[in-house]
Amino acid sequence: MNLEEAAWGGDDDDLDIDDEIMALNSDNAVNIDTTESDIYVPPQPGVDPMLNILRMNPNSAGFHASHGDCRKAAELLKSQIGLVNL
Repeated sequence: MNLEEAAWGGDDDDLDIDDEIMALNSDNAVNIDTTESDIYVPPQPGVDPMLNILRMNPNSAGFHASHGDCRKAAELLKSQIGLVNL
């Protein structure tokens, strides 16, 4: 298949658009704001709320464990309550 056979058609002359509709649209032209886009841009991610809690409570073994830092939680428990067997 060559490019000419794959084309969608070359002329727009065969479209059935009434001249009255075209005149109506040109007389009632509306200013369209082109600054908006149909592309969704997600908001920027903020700081993880759990990291804020850990900054405010750095000595809470429970917060460290719930955030997945079990090693730090174990170190805190060892220093705070003398936990030896983990």
